[in-house]
Amino acid sequence: MANAPLNSEFNIRFFKPKKDQCKICTAYEQGSETIKHKIKQKYDSHINNNEVVRSLKDLNKDLAMNDKTVCVACFDLQKCLSPRSINLKKSRRTITEDLPKLLPIESKKLKGLLELCHNNDIPEIYHNFYFSLKSKESIGATNFEAEENTTDSDENFSDCE
Repeated sequence: MANAPLNSEFNIRFFKPKKDQCKICTAYEQGSETIKHKIKQKYDSHINNNEVVRSLKDLNKDLAMNDKTVCVACFDLQKCLSPRSINLKKSRRTITEDLPKLLPIESKKLKGLLELCHNNDIPEIYHNFYFSLKSKESIGATNFEAEENTTDSDENFSDCE
């Protein structure tokens, strides 16, 4: 339904494969001639490997049909396996570049977070992060007032560090 305006008003179509396709086959079938030439050997070995596996599967099925002592089970592991791990390193790096320093938060919210640290509701591994946070009031205040604000919170939660 969301694709209807794009399909009717613009010359844009969305490709929906009829079955699961691997990256090698899709790249070879949809690629240009130069891409096809580059991955031709990899594609051929991939197809040969598929044919060998299918023939072994057929042999095992025939063996199981003829010999009642043999049991063969075939699984589609692509549906069973968890998704591939995602490399989050790049996205984390992008976030730190966009936000080089921590933004200040409200003092009540900071006090609540530090209290959660004190009660061990937040795992200890994250305590240093929460203790390094600054409140909006301490950033906008003079140095003397900022020291007073930090000593108040440090007195209440000094045993958490």
